[in-house]
Amino acid sequence: MKYANIEIGTREVAVYSASGKDARLTQRLEARGRMDEVYNRGVFSIDSDRIFSTALEGLRAAGEVDRVTVTCQPDAVVILDEDDRLLFPVLARRDPGLDQVDLTSVDTRAAYMKSGALISTTGALSRILASRSEDAHLFRRAATYMFLGDYLRYQLTGVKATDRTLAQAAGLADYSTGAWLDEVFSAAELENLFPAFAQEDSVLGSFTGEVEKEVGYSAQVVMIPSLPLALAPRVLDLELAVTSYLDGKIVLGNSSAEVDGSAWDDGVMNIRAGEGCLVCLPFAGYDLIDRVRRQSAEGTTYDTIENLARENKVFEYVDIRDGRLSSGDVVDAVNSILDENGKEKAEREVAIGVLYNSIARYTVGSMMILDRIGGRHGGAVYILGQASKDYYLNSLIAMHTGKTVISSSGFFASSFANLYSMIMAGEAGRNDVLDMIRKSYGVATFSRRDE
Repeated sequence: MKYANIEIGTREVAVYSASGKDARLTQRLEARGRMDEVYNRGVFSIDSDRIFSTALEGLRAAGEVDRVTVTCQPDAVVILDEDDRLLFPVLARRDPGLDQVDLTSVDTRAAYMKSGALISTTGALSRILASRSEDAHLFRRAATYMFLGDYLRYQLTGVKATDRTLAQAAGLADYSTGAWLDEVFSAAELENLFPAFAQEDSVLGSFTGEVEKEVGYSAQVVMIPSLPLALAPRVLDLELAVTSYLDGKIVLGNSSAEVDGSAWDDGVMNIRAGEGCLVCLPFAGYDLIDRVRRQSAEGTTYDTIENLARENKVFEYVDIRDGRLSSGDVVDAVNSILDENGKEKAEREVAIGVLYNSIARYTVGSMMILDRIGGRHGGAVYILGQASKDYYLNSLIAMHTGKTVISSSGFFASSFANLYSMIMAGEAGRNDVLDMIRKSYGVATFSRRDE
């Protein structure tokens, strides 16, 4: 069989086709497009037409595909009218309307205790409320809310359904029961216009006639968890992971976890993942490295930043949770924190070394918290997403945690989705996955050498 996943990221949409042969995963990038932002009448929105166009382009290039899946994040939503036409597009995170949203009527802490996820000021609920504030008269015609991944599946099949993992990660569904949190919608004075939850691991539908004509064949669209983090433990024996998904998380795979006041204080997020759950702590490390790159001379690459850190090994560190690092120049903020603690300021290259060491040390502290919350001690640490390429940071994490760190360029959203489709179809088993990735992409392993 041949599979395809449409991967909606924060900056681009991509289509990867896949098949399995000789115990290998063969994937091909069929199409890629930017997540373009459109500015119109004072509103920043994401071009959903471009996303659909890229999806069709990739499916057409893939040829005869049997099953199609979609992966995405939980914050983006569209609003349809009574004729299923786009009433409000996907608001971008930097739309000024989000700054005006008032969530005080919603007991976000109580919602967190049930959903395991914080209702974000840039998340799905906030974007719906921002649309209502933008044009209350037009908003009266709202008939359907849809997460972006569900909307794309609807465009492909004509079937409306909601992925439960997206609703839960958006703070709108109960973690333990899977039911909608009706009290959240009531407090926000909104009617819950999301479609019913789809049955997980089911065939949502086949291509509509129009889509079939566009791509040249018919295929089944399968409803699997859209969140890459919810997919990863279904194909890997995931215990601990560090990932850039959901704005960066350090993750513990666990059979269950209590959501309590201390979890709220620590910024912990719980995500349903099959029979178990993922306990996730916020991790700003990759964002800080990206901002250092963008604040450097034009043309500076991630490899350049990594090499600077490697060449300037240091023992000093700062707390990367310090608010001064979240805005402005990162290197200047590092030096301000060092100076405040009576330590010598560092040249830019050395400050980058301090930042890397700080990120690795934060990982240690986070994993200690996760061990406490989960009541277990995770083994190997998986590096998921683009961070697999940062060998120096991965080696620092291994050194400071004393754990084996495993990374691969094959640990990304579409590979998880396509591998899961293969497992569902009986073409692969969970025990085969790591070896398939190793043969197809290679796997790097880092560990601390004790003299």
